[in-house]
Amino acid sequence: MSSIAVVFVLGIFAQICAVVAANVTTEPSGFYKVTLSGSSDTFVSLPFVRPKAACGLVQSASGNVVTVNGSPGWTTDQFVYSAGTQPDSHYIYFRNGVKEGHYYPVTANGPASLTLNLSGDTLAGVSGSDRFDIIPYWTLATIFPNGQGINVSPTPGNRPTEVFIHDINAVGIDLTASRTYYLVSGGWRQLGQGTANKNDDVLLPDAYITVRHNIAGNTTLTLRGSVLMSK
Repeated sequence: MSSIAVVFVLGIFAQICAVVAANVTTEPSGFYKVTLSGSSDTFVSLPFVRPKAACGLVQSASGNVVTVNGSPGWTTDQFVYSAGTQPDSHYIYFRNGVKEGHYYPVTANGPASLTLNLSGDTLAGVSGSDRFDIIPYWTLATIFPNGQGINVSPTPGNRPTEVFIHDINAVGIDLTASRTYYLVSGGWRQLGQGTANKNDDVLLPDAYITVRHNIAGNTTLTLRGSVLMSK
């Protein structure tokens, strides 16, 4: 595994989230430089999150639906991915309470409600004192802006850089990647998926990716974002 050079700087995150009128919070932010080694694999985790799209307080939770305190006035499904119009998929992240640190994909939203994919979990114990953020997932296009750190592939069969996504639920040893991506002049592609654009494919916040350079020469990837200040 390659060595990793780290640079970390704390700053003040530009977006201010008004939880209640008398209580506002700001987010520290930073950056982290990773050397992607030539002719090698580099394991990359995602130490930051993207700027939040919204935040607030829970009013109530029933089933897989969270009703939000107040009247945020969201547009219907503004946090739901739509190819060509809404490039971001979002998740809710609980900042405190019994679900502190848990996150769930947003599958629909109303003006003051969020429908979540709980994947078998429940919202039991979520109460009106719980704070949350709505955060867009990292994607291939956002973690590697303008292809930063990636060698562009001239053809699908000639891939100087590959990005491997791993199934975090897989069981066993020496497991292969569940998805392989490469960058061409028109954007990200997935091996075996033809010319379908994969710029918006989601990267999970609690997982890692592997960047493989199949040619000599190091590159640098700078990860930037907001620092989570809870679990």
